[in-house]
Amino acid sequence: YGGKRLGLKALSLRVGSSKLDVTGWLDERGQDVDFALKSPDISQLYPDAGGRLDISGVIRGTRKEPNLKARLDGRSLRLSSYKVDSFKGAINLEGLSNSKIDSSFKTKGLRLDKLNLGRLVLTIRGKRFNHYLNLSVSGGDIDARLSLLGGFDTNMEYDGLVKGLRIKPLDFPAWSLEHEAQIAVSGSGLELSPLCLIESGEKGHLCLSSKVRKNFLTLNLDGKNIPLEPIAKHFTKTLILYGYSDINLNLQRSGRQIRGMVAFKTQDSRLKFASSGKNYPLNLSLDGKITESALTATLNGSLSDNFTVTGLATIPGFGLGEQNSDGNSIHIALDLKGKSLTIFQDFIPGLYVHSGTLDARVNVSGTRKSPNLNIRADIEHLRAEYPDYGLDIRSKEARLRVKNGKVSMLARLDSKDGPLLLKAQGELTPERHLVTCTVNGEDYRLVTTPYLKVDVSPRLKISWSGKKIDIRGNVLVPKARIRQMKLPPSAVVPSPDIVIKGQEPPKRRVPLAIYVKVGIKAGDKVTIDAYGLKGRLDGDVVVTMLPNSPLLLSGILSVEDGTYTAFGTELEIQKGRVIYFSTPPDNPRVEVDAIRNVGDTLVGVRIRGSLKNPEVKLFSDPPMPESEIARYLLGGGSGEGFGKASVITSGANLLISKIRQKLGMFDVLKLQTEENPDDIALIVGTYLRPDLYLKFINDFGDKMTRIILRYEFSKHIEIETETGDSPSAEIFFKIER
Repeated sequence: YGGKRLGLKALSLRVGSSKLDVTGWLDERGQDVDFALKSPDISQLYPDAGGRLDISGVIRGTRKEPNLKARLDGRSLRLSSYKVDSFKGAINLEGLSNSKIDSSFKTKGLRLDKLNLGRLVLTIRGKRFNHYLNLSVSGGDIDARLSLLGGFDTNMEYDGLVKGLRIKPLDFPAWSLEHEAQIAVSGSGLELSPLCLIESGEKGHLCLSSKVRKNFLTLNLDGKNIPLEPIAKHFTKTLILYGYSDINLNLQRSGRQIRGMVAFKTQDSRLKFASSGKNYPLNLSLDGKITESALTATLNGSLSDNFTVTGLATIPGFGLGEQNSDGNSIHIALDLKGKSLTIFQDFIPGLYVHSGTLDARVNVSGTRKSPNLNIRADIEHLRAEYPDYGLDIRSKEARLRVKNGKVSMLARLDSKDGPLLLKAQGELTPERHLVTCTVNGEDYRLVTTPYLKVDVSPRLKISWSGKKIDIRGNVLVPKARIRQMKLPPSAVVPSPDIVIKGQEPPKRRVPLAIYVKVGIKAGDKVTIDAYGLKGRLDGDVVVTMLPNSPLLLSGILSVEDGTYTAFGTELEIQKGRVIYFSTPPDNPRVEVDAIRNVGDTLVGVRIRGSLKNPEVKLFSDPPMPESEIARYLLGGGSGEGFGKASVITSGANLLISKIRQKLGMFDVLKLQTEENPDDIALIVGTYLRPDLYLKFINDFGDKMTRIILRYEFSKHIEIETETGDSPSAEIFFKIER
C-alpha cells in the first residue's frame, strides 16, 4: 500500500480445490486488476451447485467509468434441478454512462427441471441506452427466438420494444409476433403492451397484456381459434381432439382484492377414439367470475347425442385474506347423463356395448376446510360382450352412493344359468380408507367361448384399506367345459426370465400389498377334451398370495373316467393327479398312469415328477422290454427289431416332454416310418424367428438324436448346422433365373 494506491502483487484465496487469484492496483482515480477463478468442483463453494467453472478477466478504467472484460467457461454445471452440459460466456462492458456493451453467452444441454431447452445463445450488443438483445433456444422441447431493442436510463429502468418473437414448442405449431410490443421494467413493476402472436399456417391468434405494480395487477389474455389437437395429445394417446377453442382471461388485483373473469369455449370440435377410429362432435364451454367474495363458474358440455354434462360451482374466499374464508360454505354440483353407453366400446378394442344408460350427480358442500362429497351414480339395462374373453355382461341395475364419506355399491349381474351379486360398504375420508366388497353367486356363467365354458358359485370377501387388498373366500365351479383351442403356429411365449438383447427386462411394479386366500373346488360337471386328454376333473385347490411373493396353489386335482390319445392311440387314464403343495400354478407335481389293454397284455405310460421336468417310463403286464411296449402303444401289436428301451425313453421323454415345454407349439410334430420296422423317427420342428428354424430328429432304430438349425442369412443365402454323430455345417446359395 503506497499512500493512496493499493497494490496487489499476488492475492490467492483457496477453498478446497477452488482457487481465486487477483493481481493489480486500485486508487481513487481508477483500477487495473486481473482476476481468475478456477473451480474444478463448485460444490465446495456452494453445496447445492456442482460442476467445473473457470472465470477470468480484467477491470480497468476510472472509478466512475470502469471497463470490464471477462470470460466464463463451465462444464457439467448444476444448481438444484437446473443443469447444463457446457457454458461459455464473454462480457465486454466499457464504462457505465451510455457504455458500449458486447457480451454473449452460449450453453449446450440446458435443462430446467423436466424442461429440456437444449442449446441457448444470448447476445447483447450496443450501448447502455440503446442495445439489441437476441435470444435463441433450439434442439430441445422448444425452439424460440426473441429480439429486443431497448436500453437502461440513468435510474437503471429498462424500456424497450419486442421486435421479433417466434415460439415452436415440440409437437406444437409455431407462433410468431404479429406486431411490435412495448415492454418496461422498473423497480416498481413491469408493464407489457399487447403482445400478439399468430399461428403459422392457421387462424390462431393470441394476445397478452399486463401491468404489475406493488399491490396492483392487471392481466389480460385473449385467444381466438386456438388449435386443440396439439394440446390434447400431451394428456392422452387414446383420444384425439380436433377443432379449435376461444379463451378469454381478465384479472385485476387492487390491494387485497381480486376480481376477474374467464371464458372457454370449443368450436368445430370432434373427439376421436384411436382404438376404433370413430369420432363424435364435442361441445364444451366454461364461464367463471371472480368477485371480492367468491368464484362462481358454470360448465356445459355434450359428446354427440350420447352424453351431456352440466356443472355449477360457488367457492368463497378469493380475496387475499381480508376474512377467513375456510368457514364459508362451498357449493359444487356436477351432472352427467348418458343416454347410451355404446360409446364405451370405442375405449376398449374387442368390447361390444349393446345397451345401457348412465345417470350421475356429484355434489360438494361444506367448507373449504372440511368439504363433504356426495355421489349418486346409476347404470341401468347394461348389456355388453367381450368375445375375446368370453364375457357376457348383463345388468338391469348397478348403483353407487357416496355420502359424507360413507360408500355403498350394489350391482347384480345376470347370466343364463344364475346371478352374481356384488355389494360394497365402506368409508372414504381423509382419516380413513376402508371398503369391503362381497361377491356371491349361484351357477353364474363367467366365461363362454368355443373352447371354454365356466360356471362359478363364488363366496368372496374383498377388503381394501388404502395400500392393502385382502381377498378371501371360496369358489365352487359346478360346471365347466374345456375344449382344445386352435393356436396359431409357432405361438411361443418367452419366459419372463428371458432377456432379449437391446430390451430392458419388464419392471414388475406392485403398487398395493395383496393378500389372497381363496379355495377353488371342482363340481361334478367339469370336463376336459383338449390336447388328447378327455375326462372329468375333480378335486380342489387353495390359491394363496402374500405381498412381494408369487401366486401359489395347494391341493389335488384328479382326472376321473379319463383317456389320453397319443399318436392316434387312445389310452385309459388309470391314475391321473395334479398335486400342488405351495407350488406355482405352472409347475405342479404330476402322477399319471395311462394304460392300454391288447388281448391279455396291459401296456402303459407312467409319468412322475414336476410338470416342467417329468420322468416318463413305460410299463407292462406281463413285463416286456420297452421296445415291445412302445410297439403296443404305437401300433397295437408285437414285433421284433423296434429298438432298445433307452430309445423310447429318450425319444418320448426328452423330445416330447422337454421340447414341448420349452418351445410351446410346433410347426412340425410327426412320427416318420419307413419299410424297415427299425426306421422310425420322431421329428419336431419350430420357427424360433421368421428367419431361424430349429428341428429335432430322434431316430429310434439308430439310437441317434440330431439337432438341425437353419438360418436364412439373406434372400439368397442359408446357413445350416447339424449336431449328432456326424456334425456338419453347410451354406446354401439360391439363384433365381
